[in-house]
This record gives sequence, C-alpha cells and structure tokens, in this order.
Amino acid sequence: MNINDAKNIDIVSFLSKRGISPVRTNGTQYLYLSPFRNEANPSFSVSIKRNKWYDFGLGEGGDVISLVRKLHNANFREASEILVGQRYSKFTPQSFSSSKKENTSKITKSIDTIESSSLISYLNERRVSFKIVECCNELFEVEYCAKSGKLIAAIGFKNDKGGFELRNNFLKLSTSPKAITTIHGAAKELNVFEGFMDYLSALTYYNTSQLEGTSIILNGVGQKKDLMEVIHKYDQVTLYLDNDKAGYDLVNQVHAVHSNVRNMGLMLYPTSKDFNEFLVNRKRAENYSDQRDVQTVGEVIASIIPQMPT
Repeated sequence: MNINDAKNIDIVSFLSKRGISPVRTNGTQYLYLSPFRNEANPSFSVSIKRNKWYDFGLGEGGDVISLVRKLHNANFREASEILVGQRYSKFTPQSFSSSKKENTSKITKSIDTIESSSLISYLNERRVSFKIVECCNELFEVEYCAKSGKLIAAIGFKNDKGGFELRNNFLKLSTSPKAITTIHGAAKELNVFEGFMDYLSALTYYNTSQLEGTSIILNGVGQKKDLMEVIHKYDQVTLYLDNDKAGYDLVNQVHAVHSNVRNMGLMLYPTSKDFNEFLVNRKRAENYSDQRDVQTVGEVIASIIPQMPT
C-alpha cells in the first residue's frame, strides 16, 4: 500500500479496526461518540457518501489522513506510515438516490415553553433547574420528523440565524443554519460558553434568569470566528469553555487579542470537563453529604437510646 492508497482508506473501516462502532446511522451519516473526548451523546459524524469525518464539538473535520494526524498528534508523513502499515478496506464511492438528503430531520413544531415531562426530567438529570431556565427566550420544545417518519420531541436552543441545537436523552443534533446564540446585556462584559447546556448550568449555579453582561453561546467551537469578530467590543471577557484541547486552544486565542480575560474553566471547575459536568458532580457530592449527615444523626440517636433486651 502506498500513500495514495492510504488516502483512500475507508474511515468507517479504520474506526472499526480500532473497536469504534457507530452509535446509530442517519441516512448517509454514521454517528459516533467522539474519539477525542468522553461523551454520552454522539457528536462525531462520518459521511459514507464522501468518506469525510466531522466533529461537531471541535468544529473540525477532513479525510482519513487528517483524522489519524489528530488522533496521534502526528504530521502528514507519520500519519501516512500508520495507515500504510495496516490493512483497511478501501473506500468505494456509492451511488445514492438524489431524493436522499444527509440532513433528514425536519422541524414540524416549536413552542417557546417546555411542556414535555420527559424533557423536564432530562434537564433535571443534567442538574439544570427548570424553574430558573424556563424563562430563557432561546429555549424551545421542538418536534421534528426523523427519516423514519417518527416525530421526536427535543429541547431546542435557538441560534442567531434561526437554527436549533437539539438535545434529549438520546440525541445531539443541530439544524441548519449553524450559528452562535447571542443573549444581549447592558454591561460591557462578555460571557462565552461552548454549548447551551453549560449556559443553562451557569444560570442554575448562579441562581439567575440572565447573567450580567452579554452571553455568547458558540454551539461548538467551530463558530469561534464569529466570537473573534466582536470580542473587542467588551471590556472584560469571561470564558466558560471545556477543559480539553479545543477549549484550551480557544482560551489562548482569546488571550492573544484581549487583555482582560477570566478563564472560569480553570478557576471554577478545573477537574471537570465542562460546566455541566461540574454541576452534576457538585449535586452528587451534596446529596452524598446529606446522606452522611442523616446517617450520623441516626448513629447518635442509636447511641443514646437503650437497647431492647433480647
């Protein structure tokens, strides 16, 4: 196998050899849990029509060579050698009917309040207070039609161009057009979040329906260009990004263009992947502490009450 052959290796085959299987398929898209981080919902997509990958969390994608380079932190030559040294299936272009579209989801209804008990339960599982976030103007209950024709309810977070980020217990999707979400405030302070669940987590943590200043939710770091275009308008920038390579890279880029930056990823939740994980772990710790307190009280009561004779 030469380098040209390596470029034509089937990405699905490459992932399969590494024990990475798709969580589900959606037309010509195979959806995976990202190989670049731990996650519960798939955000890594492979097009079996074009043999290309895309990671929605990173906002990056490409061919099999770029995938291997990112996985192994390798240069082009090193990545090619990795591929040449293994046996993978060659990508064979397939013909697909023009009636089949890669984006098969269609929004059939959206309401500006969340009524579904299952979606409210989903927020509770993520430790997001529904009472606090229910007045968020960007938060919707969305019904969309999947390729199978099934109508599925999801939490929809609206972006500046009218597209939605969709979430429920089983999915993590975006609808076109993809864009940032801007929540305007009066102060000269800018809060930056990578995803809307982290923004809702911040509202819960600070017990407020809106943060001071303006908040921008990137809906994936792939939208960072829009952020960099407006960041100079603010006196202070507070970052609530993921503690991973993509998050660190963006922190460094913001520091390079702005002199007053606070990185809450390191200040508030340095041992958690993101704000929501921090919130979930914090609630679990509080619940455990409460249980220990109850147990201690029980032990005290037991120690002062005489034992019944046997």
